[in-house]
Amino acid sequence: MKVILSMMLLASMAVHANECVELTKCIEYVSKLTGKKYIYDARSVKGGLQASSNLEINAENADTLFTYILDLNEYARVPTAEKDTYIIVQARDIRYQPVPTINVDAQTPPKLIPNYDYFMMSYKYKHFKDGQTRMASNSLRPFMSRYSRIIEVGDTVTVQENSAKLAKAYEIIKGTDRELTKEELKRVKEWEAERNEERKEKRKHDDKKTEKREEKK
Repeated sequence: MKVILSMMLLASMAVHANECVELTKCIEYVSKLTGKKYIYDARSVKGGLQASSNLEINAENADTLFTYILDLNEYARVPTAEKDTYIIVQARDIRYQPVPTINVDAQTPPKLIPNYDYFMMSYKYKHFKDGQTRMASNSLRPFMSRYSRIIEVGDTVTVQENSAKLAKAYEIIKGTDRELTKEELKRVKEWEAERNEERKEKRKHDDKKTEKREEKK
């Protein structure tokens, strides 16, 4: 009898994915399944999910699948100081949010859950004086998510990206933490030259805009 009751309880703690057709309802379903709490602006959170009829969201997969659903609708969740409580924001604004930070290096890989929660991963280089950080940035950018970003400061490269992609980003960055070949050094110099030209063009553009504003006055 206890086994039957347990099975009935587990069955009641699951919903078909198509019941998440509206994102706001999905938030409520997932919150009940996982016990996690969400804060969001009901006026701006829109969207939902279309899935095959055999996809079931249950207590085991709800947390991970929910991050995918948010990502598909261009949202992300950010943990708050309150335990198991998150705010839901538009993914385009994730750079302004205090997402969790992970500090890594060649000997310390990140410990990640393969979901679509955003993290800030800071990789500290051993070899960085010949443009290795620039090489990492240029190698990573084509594979990064739309709203992710990468910053180089001294001996550190910091990447803000979803957890599912950070493991690969780590491997790419780690692969550049070494002495560079002559060909690679030449390529880095070319990148730096292109970067300097872009900066010059941006300054010219900004100066022209300033001049036009002054003329209007």
